[in-house]
Amino acid sequence: MKRRLPPLNWLRSFESAARLLSFTAAGEELYLTQAAISQHIKSLEQYLGTPLFIRLPRSLRLTDHGRAYQLRIEPVLNQLADDTDEIFGHDTKNQLVIRVNAAFSVLWLAPRIGRFLAANPNIDLRITNPVWALGEMEEGADFEIQYGSGDWPGMDVTQLTRDTLFPVCHPDHVSRTHDDLAAELRIHVIGYRDGWADWCKVANSADLAINRDIQCDNSIMAFEMAAKGIGVAIARHSLASEMLGKGVLARPFDTAVPTSQNFYLINPLNVSTSPSKTAFRDWLIAEAAEFQDGSSIPAP
Repeated sequence: MKRRLPPLNWLRSFESAARLLSFTAAGEELYLTQAAISQHIKSLEQYLGTPLFIRLPRSLRLTDHGRAYQLRIEPVLNQLADDTDEIFGHDTKNQLVIRVNAAFSVLWLAPRIGRFLAANPNIDLRITNPVWALGEMEEGADFEIQYGSGDWPGMDVTQLTRDTLFPVCHPDHVSRTHDDLAAELRIHVIGYRDGWADWCKVANSADLAINRDIQCDNSIMAFEMAAKGIGVAIARHSLASEMLGKGVLARPFDTAVPTSQNFYLINPLNVSTSPSKTAFRDWLIAEAAEFQDGSSIPAP
């Protein structure tokens, strides 16, 4: 649809001059000359076909049309500025863009990120979750946190977790026998290489006949279902640690199986670093240290 809109620089000059009632002050605010502001206003008046200001010898006054237009233009420009800040950040100089697996961002990063922000009040974060499976690093991201085997050619790769796999369920539904487990709804998380079959094999339950199965495409939904007592989910301890620590989930069995894939921090090689990037990387590695040696694995 074709819209009748004057150039944005004319509107900015008009809004500033109307608010300050001075072409000179508007020029100082917008880093333009008084003559440039005057020309923008004149061009806008010609475009609209009506005067917006009454030019007095030592002052300006808005016409009725000018006042009405100012009341409409000012909130629109303010909203546009706010929307731009919200989406792109008001100061990209100290902004870090982190692209991260959705489950890791909700279940691991979100409970801890407040500590980073408190220690680094001058760093702004923009955290995004990819809709599809993670592959090559997205242009414009400073870091990515990906799940895999650690083989990303051309990337600086730091392992964050050494995960183990075990079932989790509602604390009131803790089962201690495989017969109990067979009566439960078994919740799978698709998209991971390791899953229920790997755990059952190590737990000598490879032939375990499960009553029913359900598949979820992320651990967030699987854990919520388990926490509600709907069934038993298979969990990576790095993702389940917060809910286990709060008693929202429980481990029904002792058996824990090392996973073949883990979470990694990746960023391109040969890209200039910055104090903000270094601060985030060092903080993240320190926070993840307990997930490297198994000390964070809760007892059943």
